Amino acid sequence: MNEHEASASIEMGLEFRVGGKPLSATCTTLDIAGGSQGIRCSQIVGPELSVETECVLDPANRIWRRSDRLVNSGDQSVDIENPKLKFHLAGSCCTVVVQESSWCREAQRRELSTACGEIVIGSKGRTCNGYVPHFTVLSGNSGCVFDLLPSGDWRAKFTKCPDGGGLDIEVDRFEDEMVVTLAPGGSFDLSLDCLVHHVDEYDCDEAGHRVQLYALDHFDRRRHRLLPVVYNTWFDRFHRISWEGLETQLDAAAKVGCEVFVVDAGWFGTSTEDWYTAVGDWRENPDVFSERSLLEYADLVRSRGLDFGIWMEPQRMHVDNPVRREHPDWFIAGDIEGFCYPDLSKPKAHEWVLSEMLRVVGTYGVKWLKIDDNFDFSRDPDRLGHMNRVKAWYGILDEVSRRFPDLVIEGCESGGLGSDLLSISHFDTHFLSDTVDPIDTLRIGMSSLCRLAPRMTYKWVVLYPTGNCWTPYGNHGRDTGELVLCPSVATSARVSSYYLDFAMRAVMTGVIGISGNIAGFGDDLLGELGKHIEFYKKHREFIQHSVSIPLTPVEPIEKRDGTVAIQLSDSEFRKSMVFVFNMGNKDCTLRVKLRQLDPKASYRVIDEGDAVLQDGAQGLHLLDGLDVACEAGRSRVIFVEKEEDDVR
Repeated sequence: MNEHEASASIEMGLEFRVGGKPLSATCTTLDIAGGSQGIRCSQIVGPELSVETECVLDPANRIWRRSDRLVNSGDQSVDIENPKLKFHLAGSCCTVVVQESSWCREAQRRELSTACGEIVIGSKGRTCNGYVPHFTVLSGNSGCVFDLLPSGDWRAKFTKCPDGGGLDIEVDRFEDEMVVTLAPGGSFDLSLDCLVHHVDEYDCDEAGHRVQLYALDHFDRRRHRLLPVVYNTWFDRFHRISWEGLETQLDAAAKVGCEVFVVDAGWFGTSTEDWYTAVGDWRENPDVFSERSLLEYADLVRSRGLDFGIWMEPQRMHVDNPVRREHPDWFIAGDIEGFCYPDLSKPKAHEWVLSEMLRVVGTYGVKWLKIDDNFDFSRDPDRLGHMNRVKAWYGILDEVSRRFPDLVIEGCESGGLGSDLLSISHFDTHFLSDTVDPIDTLRIGMSSLCRLAPRMTYKWVVLYPTGNCWTPYGNHGRDTGELVLCPSVATSARVSSYYLDFAMRAVMTGVIGISGNIAGFGDDLLGELGKHIEFYKKHREFIQHSVSIPLTPVEPIEKRDGTVAIQLSDSEFRKSMVFVFNMGNKDCTLRVKLRQLDPKASYRVIDEGDAVLQDGAQGLHLLDGLDVACEAGRSRVIFVEKEEDDVR
């Protein structure tokens, strides 16, 4: 068996216990490289107990989706203990590529050697807090790529078989005491679906566009809707908002072309000094809205031509908040002292969460709802790895969307700590990370392209004025020109200077959000900011329907120098936008090798100012490299289009 065959063939099974006795089923052997039809199999594993496994192929993207359920056809209840998905890969599987993920350090790639013994990865509470549910098993120059759809906690265990016998993979709920009772005639959907695909000459950067296309087709519920440019108040003064400050930023946001104004944390509870413990008390903050109401401010936003948005965190509650004191049985204690979360298995708690979200959206005419989750929860008291809670939560989100079809729901879990593909299917877009440093945004954004399409990532550029308090070399007097300040950390305790074009284009490869003190800019800089937003809007439809491929290596977040190039393309690769960033201190020319072009076709190369740089460029030559000059600290955008098409 050669390496290609070994890595393309996967044995699939299921393992669990009944009454402490281990049972297992070998469901199917899947040829993920050459198979052309879906597979459905059922295997009896005990008296009147069977395992049903279905593998469905998306032929366009060559991606398989595995789903499993257990069926009890008998007349007695059966307790199923700790079910696990099983995969076996034959051949020499020597490396597992994973993505470590933590606050402000999401999706950081790491290669783990199977020679070092058993490998265990997973996340509890939030699906991407620890690791992203995405991994690749390498065998020679090819590999198998897995994307889990966990509906709660998940764990993956990798064990190298002796004597070159391949690699065993187990996937479960990260809950060793899990028990599911199957009633007579009942069934249990494991809700641990898995996407898997094969890559020939392994390139984990380029292969991600197939997962993006699959996700757009299967998980983007409103993919044809264009998402607006948003201003969010958080990085202006964080939770210490005031009517005057809100109105000042509203004027600037309207002037530069923002389309939605979102009031973040600080609008609720009893004090702007303690937003964190006020969550769950969704009454207007009297410190801010004593003389004029929040509804009046929402009306003011609409009078300036923008839609109104708001922040909520429905799944966290402080123990001293009124509803928790009145109904303590509706809530489950969290691991963080003083906090709890609603028990969504209880109808009254479920109804309260849904009704509060509907009330806030309806009362204030909300068009953009930012949903945050700064909480890892505690161990699931049902010992199901939060599966039922997560499913109930997704049901609430879907019901809010059904009641308000024009509402955009943004997902955020302390940034991107819940941005798995299944979770994203219940939001319109998801916040990339709480770190908004432009280089961090590029690094995390590039590593996320193994699974997330541009419209699925909501990226903030946070801008502060420099105050013209220093003189960069070559400038005259106290004039910082097009330099702006951006936070280096999520608290804005440290800032760094960037050229405005670099900072803005670092977020243009997704859905744009703006925060900070843009009202502090002078007219010239506000005008430049408006031009960047206008440029984004001009190309928004293309960007938000594109797939994206890194053209330079995916580097760790700590790497602060060098160059970055990212290609955005339509699904047929007829048109591409190439974003180039120079993080160094010297001007440079980067040779950019484009991907997925037709080597026999002719292409037109155009710069961001619509000047034609090349006519009749052969696809073969562009695949070999396009030279792009970029000044130090700056960015470039290049368009590449098939010549027979008029796609701009």
